Amino acid sequence: MSVLAALAAHYDRLERCHDVVPFGFTRERITFGLVLSTAGEAVACDDLRLEAKGQSQGRPMTVPRSFKRSGIKPPPFFLWDNSRYVLGLGRPAEGSEPRAYADRAAAFRDWHELLFDGTDDPGLLAVRRFLRSWTPERFGQAPFSPALLDRTIVFRLVGDTDADGRPRFLHDRPAARAVWEPHASDGDRPEAVCLVSGCTAPTARLHPVIKGVWGARKTGASLVSFHQATWRWTAWRLGIGTSGS
Repeated sequence: MSVLAALAAHYDRLERCHDVVPFGFTRERITFGLVLSTAGEAVACDDLRLEAKGQSQGRPMTVPRSFKRSGIKPPPFFLWDNSRYVLGLGRPAEGSEPRAYADRAAAFRDWHELLFDGTDDPGLLAVRRFLRSWTPERFGQAPFSPALLDRTIVFRLVGDTDADGRPRFLHDRPAARAVWEPHASDGDRPEAVCLVSGCTAPTARLHPVIKGVWGARKTGASLVSFHQATWRWTAWRLGIGTSGS
């Protein structure tokens, strides 16, 4: 067994023990959980914040992968996001009055409409019903509060629990994972045979950033990037057009 094959097998073992996240998922700090009835009504809101050194922060949770967003119409995440996408509301600046983000709420709704097409899962249908009926004018009603603004939000079906009897969030339901699996890779990519596992799978264009790298930003570091002066000089010699990013 090669070194890379041994590392891949070790990762599989860690994944089974829940020590690392599975492919297509990331660890994010989630602040609130919106509890829905099967009719899509918000009946409660779980406060998932943890206290650490006198400050509250979101609870680490394994959710469908995040990615770098930029541009005029940044895409939404799957079954979680900040309030600008989930509720269409946020604050443009700290302490300012809330404003509507209708375009982001529409993108979040349309993305889930697309992925939920043909599903019969009660949890996923509850999310679809909620997104279809939601209007920002309802934000003043319970269980919503200003604390949700610009915070990360997940969903939970009322009364839904896992095998251990603990509350289960919608992105952990088997139906949600089955829906997400075909979209877990970075866009539509041609398939190829992995030289490590021998499996056929979509090729990766970018590797997710890795957090905890010494000397890197807290948001994470790229496994492979072209920011070094050596690459820019080599690209210039070879006539490759690049801005070094």
